[in-house]
Amino acid sequence: MSKSGIDTSQITMLSKDLGRAVLLKPKEVRASLFKGGINIKARAREIIAGALSKKSAVPHYPSSITFAQEDRGMTVVVGPDNNKRQGPLGHFLEYGGVDQAPIPHLQPAFDEELPRAEAALSKIAGDIL
Repeated sequence: MSKSGIDTSQITMLSKDLGRAVLLKPKEVRASLFKGGINIKARAREIIAGALSKKSAVPHYPSSITFAQEDRGMTVVVGPDNNKRQGPLGHFLEYGGVDQAPIPHLQPAFDEELPRAEAALSKIAGDIL
């Protein structure tokens, strides 16, 4: 039990299993993370492109959303690249501003991919147990 009274034993066990998977099957973990990152990038672009009108002031923003793997492929980074045209506007589009309603696209894309990524990583972990 944690200090808050919530039983975290299963999360702790899953974390240990995933840690073993990273050590014993790094190629499979990297491939799974790669696929998840690509899916999030594509879905975020799709969501924002669908939400923007044809006469939008940010027509280049969707193509600024990129994907990269870091930490030897064990970390996935998806989001607008500030070095690309209209990339710096990502925060304002996702969360809104004073005169701009938010257009969530990154978080929903992540939320849609999360169950698939968890299932894939759990399968990898289960294969080594």
